[in-house]
Amino acid sequence: MTQADKYYDAFFEYFEVIAKRPFSFESVDHIKKGYRRCVCGVDSIYFKIENGTVEIMAIIGRQDLNSIL
Repeated sequence: MTQADKYYDAFFEYFEVIAKRPFSFESVDHIKKGYRRCVCGVDSIYFKIENGTVEIMAIIGRQDLNSIL
């Protein structure tokens, strides 16, 4: 398995964990109200929970948060 495959697969592993236990991740209301963050290596997965459904809003690496969120 290549490094790129491992990187890609890691996201889907974290998506599963987020879907099962979304409230176990930190709230980041100081960045954007209602958002939570899951750290995946050097990236962060930002998501929110709407009507019982987890919505992945952004996956951000080392970019500037203010310009993306």
